[in-house]
Amino acid sequence: MLVCEDAWHSLPGRLPLSTAHKSCSSHRHHPREECSAQGRQAGTGTIERWERLARDISSEHGVFVALVQLVGTEGGKIFSGGSMVAGPKGDVKLRAPLWEEAIITATLDTSELTRARVEMPLLTDLQTMLPHLVRTIGKVQMSEPMPLDYDPPSKTK
Repeated sequence: MLVCEDAWHSLPGRLPLSTAHKSCSSHRHHPREECSAQGRQAGTGTIERWERLARDISSEHGVFVALVQLVGTEGGKIFSGGSMVAGPKGDVKLRAPLWEEAIITATLDTSELTRARVEMPLLTDLQTMLPHLVRTIGKVQMSEPMPLDYDPPSKTK
């Protein structure tokens, strides 16, 4: 589970972590006239970015992503709603309305996970390298000295 700012970084979407930040990004409201001129529904400046992040996480890692958004105001911040569910290929499965409370449900077909992961071989590469990456991060965090190894120079004729 990623909470708020965690979604703005690529790797946490793959790691089995659950973290939370104390502050979340509020949404910038765009006036109805400005949105109409741009051919968009009156909404927020960041809702499109959040949706793109959710879709990117889902397609990069071959997972379903539920983006859950607040509606209304809290602590002087404006929240627009617009929750959505992205499929493992980055497609939008379901989207809640902007500016109104709603309960939405989605039935997820887990066979889509297998299909998406077969079509995305980079996930296999990441799974192969992830244990090494986690060990290396652990050593760096523990300030353990790590020898640097270099490939031997190639001999050309």
